[in-house]
Amino acid sequence: PNRTVNPQWIWFPELPYPDFAIPSCWRAFRRNIFVPSQVQSAWMGIVAESGYRLWVNGHFLGEGRIDRQKVAVHRYEIGSYLQQGKNTIAVRAWTDGGPAGLLVYGEIALRNGHKLVFVSDSSWRTGAWEFGKEPSNWMEPDYNDSAWTRAQVLGTPPMAPWGKVDGLPQD
Repeated sequence: PNRTVNPQWIWFPELPYPDFAIPSCWRAFRRNIFVPSQVQSAWMGIVAESGYRLWVNGHFLGEGRIDRQKVAVHRYEIGSYLQQGKNTIAVRAWTDGGPAGLLVYGEIALRNGHKLVFVSDSSWRTGAWEFGKEPSNWMEPDYNDSAWTRAQVLGTPPMAPWGKVDGLPQD
């Protein structure tokens, strides 16, 4: 299928241009997605520099690290975690020091034949705390993220320092 919406590399709005490099830290990211009808199936791909942990509606799905030799999204089947109505994708991403970025692409197939696409972009909310000081429920759908800031868009792949990202639908 043709990709009509391009995911963008994002981060907490603190990164210097053009190298996007900062000291070691982690940041939290959230995106609420409204699903208007029953879900048939859904998947998402994610990659972060240097790594990530992923939750969908408060369920921990996994974690991963970037491979700078061959940057690719890690794929998760998420359909069984989604419900009709509000859903929350939550990510803790970190950098070991150096470049920092998060990239997400997801597709939700509805039983009525429609398809929803969600991507990392400026609509994502992001927060920062010292490690261990974050609210315990920030990855839950009912958490109020209205005080969080909007994510900073770094650019659309392929772009430096990551280049091409494998595992995304082809144009």
